[in-house]
Amino acid sequence: MLLTICNMMLGCFKQVGKVYFELVDYLEADQAFGLARQVMPYSLEGMDVYSTVLYVSLYYISLVFCDISHSV
Repeated sequence: MLLTICNMMLGCFKQVGKVYFELVDYLEADQAFGLARQVMPYSLEGMDVYSTVLYVSLYYISLVFCDISHSV
C-alpha cells in the first residue's frame, strides 16, 4: 500500500516538474523533481528532464556571475 502511494506521488511530482520545465519555470521544476527524488531517490524515470533543468539553472547562474564580474 505504501509503495503504491509513493509511486503515485512520484509520478505526480515528475509530471508537475515536466510541466514547469515546458513552461520554462526552471526553479519550480527543480523543486518538483527534488520532491520526486525525496520520495524515491533511486528512480531514474524522468531524470533526463531533471538533468536539463539543472544544466539550464547552472548556465543561468554562471551568466549572472559573469555579468556581476564584468560590472565590478
